[in-house]
Amino acid sequence: MIMTILEVVLFLATNALVSASISSCLHGDPCWPTSDTLRELSTNLTGSVLLSGDREWSSAIALKNKRLSIQPGAVVLCTTAADVVAALKFASHHGLALSVKSTGHCYSGNCIAPRSLHIDVSSLNSTIIDPINMVMAVGLLAGESAMFHLFTHASFKALLFLGSGAVIYA
Repeated sequence: MIMTILEVVLFLATNALVSASISSCLHGDPCWPTSDTLRELSTNLTGSVLLSGDREWSSAIALKNKRLSIQPGAVVLCTTAADVVAALKFASHHGLALSVKSTGHCYSGNCIAPRSLHIDVSSLNSTIIDPINMVMAVGLLAGESAMFHLFTHASFKALLFLGSGAVIYA
């Protein structure tokens, strides 16, 4: 199932608003899932779930502003749109407070809520090309190389089309 970036963003925003208004179970509360339950979430992901004490924990919660130290309850490192959906469903099912980091430009620390389930989508940087339907999509954080890939592919297809038309016409 391929979700467009807009679908992911809308799903993310809708569920974040619903979760924030209905419940906000935080790490340390009796309603917070156990470590085993959180680790079980990672079996449904291509990304991973990090808990305090894990090797990558410090880099996952690091902020550009070194004076801030905000500790979420757990971090979900999403690498696909399906990971985002799975993390949001998990948070909704357990009534967890959410926070989301998208680009990493979180100098003021407002992207990480203390004791929340923190969803990190900064790895969504891929490109998708569907030549049959003539559709191209770019991930949220795709850089210049992704755009170069898309434009190169599109230019090649355009030149191929124009070249074959010239051969047929001749």
